[in-house]
Amino acid sequence: MAIAWAAPATGQPLPAFDGRVDRLLQGLAPGKAAKPEVDVTAWIDRAPGGPVLRVALEPVGDTRLVPEPGIAVTPRERPGIDWRVELPLVVTEPGRDYWPAGKTLALPFAAEDGRPITVDVTYAYCLIGAQCFYGDRSLDVPTRPPVAN
Repeated sequence: MAIAWAAPATGQPLPAFDGRVDRLLQGLAPGKAAKPEVDVTAWIDRAPGGPVLRVALEPVGDTRLVPEPGIAVTPRERPGIDWRVELPLVVTEPGRDYWPAGKTLALPFAAEDGRPITVDVTYAYCLIGAQCFYGDRSLDVPTRPPVAN
């Protein structure tokens, strides 16, 4: 039986066949596909003009945030918080394929009651040159700094 060898799509030279098919296939098949991922964090800044809820989205590896439909940040309604921005806070940039880096959004507020703020974050992201996804996270953000013992 004759075996026909073809060059792999990767442009790499064909692996030498040592009798082990798993090694041969490992040389021909591409590695594991990258997993698209976005780190989402939130915290309270104590700015001179009052407290600010900051929400940061940081793409990992070859993942990029998509400016259209963009990012939406929606704090859950509850008494005791007086927001200084229109809610939900939506950031878009039509006509652009990807944002080159992560994004941090600022939501200033005037009054607080010391309880954590729950915020819902919705965003679009893509693995460069591959499929795009929608992500959503809910975060509980403490409004009081930790107390040292």
